[in-house]
Amino acid sequence: MKFDARRLFLTLRHWAWAIAPALLMCSTPAAPAGENPAREAPQVWFNLTNYNMGKGVDGAEGWQVLSRGPGAAWPPVMDQVQVVAAAGLQQVPDEVLARMLAELKARRLPFAMESLAQSWVNQPRCGRGVESYYDPPGARKVAQRIAAAGGRLSFVAMDEPLFYGRYYGGPEACHSEIDNVAERAAAIMQEYQAAFPEVVIGDIEPIPALTARPDWRAEYRSWMAAFHAKTGKPIAFLQIDINWRQPNWPQSLREVTAFARAENLPFGIIYNGDAGPQVTSDAAWIRSGEQHVDQIEGGLGVVPDQAVFHSWGRFPGRSFTNGAGPGEDQLVEFYARHKAKPRN
Repeated sequence: MKFDARRLFLTLRHWAWAIAPALLMCSTPAAPAGENPAREAPQVWFNLTNYNMGKGVDGAEGWQVLSRGPGAAWPPVMDQVQVVAAAGLQQVPDEVLARMLAELKARRLPFAMESLAQSWVNQPRCGRGVESYYDPPGARKVAQRIAAAGGRLSFVAMDEPLFYGRYYGGPEACHSEIDNVAERAAAIMQEYQAAFPEVVIGDIEPIPALTARPDWRAEYRSWMAAFHAKTGKPIAFLQIDINWRQPNWPQSLREVTAFARAENLPFGIIYNGDAGPQVTSDAAWIRSGEQHVDQIEGGLGVVPDQAVFHSWGRFPGRSFTNGAGPGEDQLVEFYARHKAKPRN
């Protein structure tokens, strides 16, 4: 067999990124906000566009690109990616899911999924139609599909359970106590744990909505402790979903960054473009996303542990650039160039 040094390097790198969150939980004392003490470059997560996205978006395209079968070339941008992530797995045909999971396994790339994380089963009647609410049997089916396809679920990122379980104030809001938020989340996460005992579970929360609560730091510590008690697993990372239309998001990001570092909690930033009326094309979305990267890592000097690329809106119209137009991959390519620039 011919020795391929580059492939060996990539294989070792992917495995290193796969176990990084667990290692970070045992890290040395926290560095000041903005510093990334564990590694020089963030772990890059690439979220595929939902398979049945609608809104004129070709969600199936990205899944097809990554599931072409043995020997098929992947887009070069995937050399920059350490974790492939997805949501809405119920939409994906069995054969497509199986082929993609086989490709990830062959390439030693971890698979992550975003999951709703507040059970409405055997709980006070609320949460119907509210984001993050779900049923454990649905999670069980997803986990069983992944296992039946021969795949491995390395990470689960919970979809804003603390915000929607406790702070959300719209119709059908539950306003649960933190212990109940953790109980509801555990009911769903335990379904993934049953199929994949080593799965690493993290949290996604929105800002500035989270930091608008005057007691958010104490409540987040209580949430972490309650979740650990209910599941036997810690919250292994916090991914931050930024509302770019709120002018105070930079200050909110500084606060969350300082908190995460103080708690030795690895944190990620979801990089994407604006979703407002000023963004009317794929190119405008990408430019907006590039500006956010520059603002955060250049202007604010905040470097996350995870750089998470995820679009859930109309733009861009696909995961990977093709003849129909630019894709989300262009923002990842920009990020790779940004990180490759020499530091002063």
